[in-house]
Amino acid sequence: VQWDEYHARTRLTARVLSSLLTSGPQAPLHAAVIDARLAPDFSPGTGYDEAGLDCVFGVGVQGVPASEAMGRVSSVVSETLDRVAREGFPPARVEA
Repeated sequence: VQWDEYHARTRLTARVLSSLLTSGPQAPLHAAVIDARLAPDFSPGTGYDEAGLDCVFGVGVQGVPASEAMGRVSSVVSETLDRVAREGFPPARVEA
């Protein structure tokens, strides 16, 4: 596999993973943060971003004090990512 092909596959995988984690009410991070009413919405820029030199995945929230976002919301995001890493996504979520 050539570098360009590997890089393209990696970027596509990251975009799909970002969508699975954050997009829609069945997404684990949406359920854990928005549906649980820890924050009313994600902030713009949440998810995978490949615009700069380094690609990043970030989760931000709006409508809550920064101290709360750094406390409880940050913990819930970490716990949710750990759980998804252990358990994976439901097949129906991936197939959609």
